[in-house]
Amino acid sequence: MSHALEIIPLNQLPLLKEGDDLAGIIVSRARRLGVGIRNRDLVVIGQKAVSKAEGRIIDTRDVIPSARATKIAKKTGKTAELTGKHVAVVVCDTRSRPFRKGQVEESIGVAGLNPLVDYRGQKDLFGYTLRFKNVAIVDELASAAELVMGQGRERTPVAIIRGLTRVRLQKHASSRFLFRFSNIWECGLSSSA
Repeated sequence: MSHALEIIPLNQLPLLKEGDDLAGIIVSRARRLGVGIRNRDLVVIGQKAVSKAEGRIIDTRDVIPSARATKIAKKTGKTAELTGKHVAVVVCDTRSRPFRKGQVEESIGVAGLNPLVDYRGQKDLFGYTLRFKNVAIVDELASAAELVMGQGRERTPVAIIRGLTRVRLQKHASSRFLFRFSNIWECGLSSSA
């Protein structure tokens, strides 16, 4: 049975600056709007908001993400599980696509959520075994959230996605699972190639 999916914009956030408590601002704004943060909510945050609050730009190729909220909290000095709820977070950014006009939103970081929904090995409607269907659900969620977000004058760099039942929230999740090859050796290339 299908369930309703809500995408709730957290509009009119303050202009962010270095040192702002982005998580605190998000939770506070969600409360003021009367939507709060619930168990199994997914919070999608635009990369620009994160970079502004952190006061830095990070080359994601140099980052080894960890899904363990307590490890992240220890490393960054931020409080884990601020809401007391089991939520997931997706950080997204705009991306152009080769041979296509327009841009789409895609995830560049994820915590608390398996970024893929793997249908391989399952049967389709007609009994055929699926061999290739492995959905990058975090990219679909990032694009869906962009429909209500706006990082310009709208001041809406955050959206809450609620009611999504086909994803698995988990402590150990990483955007590394989205990459086809995690290093050059896995794709059969070497320095002599």
